[in-house]
Amino acid sequence: MKWLEKYKRFNKNNDFGIDHRFIEEYGRTVSHLLVAPFRPVIHDAERLPRDGGAIIYSNHSGAGLWDVLSIVHAINDHFRKLGRPDRILRMVSHPNWFNWPIMDQWYAKMGYFPATIENANFLVDKGDLVWWLPEGTVGAWKTCDKKYKLQRFSTGVAVSVSQTGCPLIPAAIIGAEDHHNIIWSSQRLGKQGFPLMVANPVPYPFRVHIFVGEPLEPPLHLRKPDLSRDELKEFAEFARTRLQELIDTSLPKRKLLFPRAARLVDASYKKMVIRNPFGEE
Repeated sequence: MKWLEKYKRFNKNNDFGIDHRFIEEYGRTVSHLLVAPFRPVIHDAERLPRDGGAIIYSNHSGAGLWDVLSIVHAINDHFRKLGRPDRILRMVSHPNWFNWPIMDQWYAKMGYFPATIENANFLVDKGDLVWWLPEGTVGAWKTCDKKYKLQRFSTGVAVSVSQTGCPLIPAAIIGAEDHHNIIWSSQRLGKQGFPLMVANPVPYPFRVHIFVGEPLEPPLHLRKPDLSRDELKEFAEFARTRLQELIDTSLPKRKLLFPRAARLVDASYKKMVIRNPFGEE
């Protein structure tokens, strides 16, 4: 089906459609309005490289794009305050997002690009800061009883890092997984357009905290460009484990206005989770 490949018009030849003037004149204002209820804040922002290519990866949450919008707005605003408005975060995105009329132009102009290893490597080699969500749709559609528990990682990040030799920086996103409470989801039905069931369609305005970790230092045997399939899986699991540790240490650092009430509400949603009849995890 040709319409499924519309995203290919955003490619390396046009820098995937990014428009710095659009970002400065319209994108920042619209992004600010969209994420205003979530008030994103970055912790340890000095760990974000000011120059050169690098990959940052984090946990993902679903039923909306609030985590992605908050990340992009906060990082771009951070570099703008440092006098580097040209350092725009490049967000790895599912190709389907570029098949929607009007929205495809928005994503492209704001610096999002279709998720392929080739595309990510091109931007990293060009000196851009690339943000990756290795859980993919599995993480985006996880039910609320799996909040802040990382799902299996794809090996895309491992391949890109091994081929480019760029720094790999973990970032824990705290708050975004509380915006919506997914009580049922299915990867199988998601392909037919019915991926999940949300208990609260209107997101709760939890503040988004972005905790930036130290760059990873993978084991010596994984520091080479031609990793085998098993080594790529090992690298991905290494990265997942380190991010899970960062999430676990970051969660207690956020301050909730009504912590007891938040815990009670969270527990009630978890009891509503419907087990998947297809046996999917």
